[in-house]
Amino acid sequence: PPRSTLFPYTTLFRSSTGWKYKQVAHGGDPTFYQPSYSVSSWPVGQEGFGTTNGVCSWNNPTTVKTPWDVNTDMLVRHSLNVPSGTKEIHILGTIDNNADIYLNGKEVGSVQSGDCAAGAINITLRMCHFKASNLLAIRGIDLGVGTYLNVEVTSSG
Repeated sequence: PPRSTLFPYTTLFRSSTGWKYKQVAHGGDPTFYQPSYSVSSWPVGQEGFGTTNGVCSWNNPTTVKTPWDVNTDMLVRHSLNVPSGTKEIHILGTIDNNADIYLNGKEVGSVQSGDCAAGAINITLRMCHFKASNLLAIRGIDLGVGTYLNVEVTSSG
């Protein structure tokens, strides 16, 4: 974004592309969120991650772009570039069921949302947590029936 960015600025849109992802058994690849962890063999996909079984309003082919099986974890990573002058970033999203959220290798939030809770991921971070170029990593944890993960990141000055 240009230096004269108007805030709030959407840094990462919902249903964004370019996510590195991997579906694993619960607790698999425990250090996936570390910046040094190699994801070169992981596929690249688009949010939302989930099932299309209609359990929740977003469990359909229109909102689910990358499949995620029930009773597994979905590991996702995306680079996150924030504009100059950013003082806070806000991570807002939906997870069914739980999520652990990491920024630059540090856990910044953990969500236990239960079933289909829109907006359950709701984290605001001040500048001390990030830099111009960052790594956002999320472990989505499913406990059965249906899955869904989709986030948006906005920056404010």
